[in-house]
Amino acid sequence: MDLSSKMLSLTENKLKKKIFTKYDLKEADYSKLPFPDDKFDVVYSAYMLDIIPKNEMGTILREFKRVLKPTGRVVLLNTSKKFESSSFLEKLYLYLPSQLALYFLGGCRPVLMKEDVIKVEFKNVKRYYLGGKYPSELIIANK
Repeated sequence: MDLSSKMLSLTENKLKKKIFTKYDLKEADYSKLPFPDDKFDVVYSAYMLDIIPKNEMGTILREFKRVLKPTGRVVLLNTSKKFESSSFLEKLYLYLPSQLALYFLGGCRPVLMKEDVIKVEFKNVKRYYLGGKYPSELIIANK
């Protein structure tokens, strides 16, 4: 699923080259998922939340939770950082209008999602910091 039809076209071309035949790509907004309640065992999001404005995180996480089965799990992979302190780029991201932030900063900034996931009442929330050249975090939680 992606908000961009161009990204979906790129994905479809890659899937066809790899000879995948069982997939269903959808153009949709993560804040209004086009699925019924309790549909999925797992919701997986990779490097999407780090481009989303902070004030939209709760809405998106509640949608992830809504479409998960009662025994479901959410898995989030994001650009991140080890500690809470803000970098210059993060501060700049907060003060720029969103379109300029996307243009000048590529939209990405490190996020710490554990507290947001806890706020929407996911259970057993675990965060794993993945350092290296492109620091990331992995959040795993149960509905």
